[in-house]
Amino acid sequence: MKALLPEAKKSIRIKVIGRTDDIGTRAFNDRLARQRADTVRDWLVRQGVLASIKVDAEGMCCYVDGSRTEVARRQNRRVEIRLVHLVAKRGVVSNSKGVQLSEVTS
Repeated sequence: MKALLPEAKKSIRIKVIGRTDDIGTRAFNDRLARQRADTVRDWLVRQGVLASIKVDAEGMCCYVDGSRTEVARRQNRRVEIRLVHLVAKRGVVSNSKGVQLSEVTS
């Protein structure tokens, strides 16, 4: 997760989504998914990330691997992090037909 930190610090918004495997009740897995997401959010804040961070969680959902093997279950126990960066225009130029083209950098 440390490799993600430089990009997270450049983000303007972050969404942290907790996920679980298929073992246990829906209520238990929803709480566990939320705890996972909250833990990641708290870590990002402690590391100095200033972006707005939204936490979402849903257990027993959105599996990476739907099989019921231990390997699949390990992959499904995870937190997804989505970073949103500001995209700024550098300059505007015109092509030969007078249409404006924008160069963008993220």
